[in-house]
Amino acid sequence: MAAGSAMSGGRALRVESGPGALLAMIRESGGMTTRELIAGSGLARATVESRLARLSAGGFVVQGVQDRTTGRPPRVFMLNETGGLLVAVDIGTARTAISVTDLSCKVIASAGFDMAVSAGPGLVLGEVATRLRQLIGREHLDPSLVMGVAIGVPDAVDLSGEMARPPLSDLPGLHTEWADVGIAREVRAFLPALGIRPIPVVVDNGANCLAQGEWLTSWPQTRNLLVLRLDMSLACGIISNGQVLRGANGLAGDLAHIPDEGSEVRCVCGRTGCAAAVASGQGIARLLGERGAAVRGADDLVRLAEAGDTEILELLHRGAHRLGVVVGAAISTLDPELVVLGGGLIEGLPGLADEIRRVALSQVHPLVAAHIAVLRSRMDPAVGLIGAAQLALEQALDPAQVDAALDRGVVLPLPGNGSVET
Repeated sequence: MAAGSAMSGGRALRVESGPGALLAMIRESGGMTTRELIAGSGLARATVESRLARLSAGGFVVQGVQDRTTGRPPRVFMLNETGGLLVAVDIGTARTAISVTDLSCKVIASAGFDMAVSAGPGLVLGEVATRLRQLIGREHLDPSLVMGVAIGVPDAVDLSGEMARPPLSDLPGLHTEWADVGIAREVRAFLPALGIRPIPVVVDNGANCLAQGEWLTSWPQTRNLLVLRLDMSLACGIISNGQVLRGANGLAGDLAHIPDEGSEVRCVCGRTGCAAAVASGQGIARLLGERGAAVRGADDLVRLAEAGDTEILELLHRGAHRLGVVVGAAISTLDPELVVLGGGLIEGLPGLADEIRRVALSQVHPLVAAHIAVLRSRMDPAVGLIGAAQLALEQALDPAQVDAALDRGVVLPLPGNGSVET
C-alpha cells in the first residue's frame, strides 16, 4: 500500500514522514509509549525507535513511566515542554498584551500597555518590540529559545496574514496604513535585534485566539463550540470538530457584521445595521452621541448601567436582543454543543447573557434548544494569549519544521540544563 494511504478494517493510518510526525502524535496525546506509536503510525518498530532516538537526542521529547499496578512500567515519550519558548501578542481595541510561554503554553512572563490598534501599525508594532525586549531582559529569558510568535488582531485576517478589514478611524490614513502592512513580515524584521533567530510568525483574528484559549483552558472535552466576546468590540470564534473554523478565506465567525435590514445604524465597516453597530461598547458609545465621548471602556458602560442610567440600559437591552437573534442563527447553522458568552460587558452585567440566551434559544428549533448550553465564560484575561500561544506552538512544531530543525542539528535544552543548540 502506498505511503499516506488509509488502511482498511480499522487498522492504523500509515504515515511515511519524519520524526516531526511522531512528535505531533506525542504532543496531541500528552504522551505515548513505543507500542502506542507503532500502532498509531503504522510504522515498523525499527523506524519508530530510530525516529524517537532522533527526537530524544534533539531534546524534543523526554521520557517518563506509565502508571500501572503490576509489571514493569513502559516508557512514555512526552513533549519537552521546557525546551523552548513561545511569544503571544494580543493587539486589542483598547489595550495590547504580550506573553512568553513554555511549550505547554503556560505563561512564564507577561506585560500589557494601553495602546490600541487605532494607534496605527508603526506605533503598535514598535511598542510590541520594545516591550518584548524589556520582558526578555526582566525575566532573564534566553531569546534563542523562542520557537514561534503568534499575533492576534481585533478583526478578520485573510489567509495572507493581513487584516482583511482594517480598522476605520478618524485619524487620516490609518485604514490605509493597516491595509498595506504585512504584520508577520514586520514582526519578523525586528526579531533578530532581540536575539531571536528566524522562526515562524503567524497572525490570526484575535477572536480565533480567544476561542482556542477558552476551549483549551475551560472546555477541552467539547468538540464544537462558539465563543462570543462582548466588550468595546464584538468578536466571535468557532471551534468545529476540535479545530478553529476559519473558512475558505479566513473570515469565518464574523457575526459582528451580520446586518439587520430594518436598522439604519451605520457601522464603522461602512455598512448599516451590523450587529456590532448596536451591541458592542463602541457601537453603543456612538449611539450616545456627545455623551459617548466619555465612554473609554466597557467598565464605563457597566458603571452607568449599574447607576440606573435609563438610556444606557435601553441600548444595552436592545443590543443583547440583537445578539440573541444573531447567535440563534449561528446555532441553527453550526449546531454547536456549547455557546460561551464572555467579555467585559457580560462579566459586568450578567443579565445581558441571560437576555442573549433567552432570545437565541427562542430562535432555534426545540430539538436544537434541548441539546445546547449557552453559558457565561470561565475565561480569564489571559485566555486570548493562551490561544495565540497554542497557534504559535502549532506552527513551531509543525512536522516539517521539526524535521528541518533536527537536520540542522538543533538541540533543545532538557529540564534543568542550559541551551545547547548547535
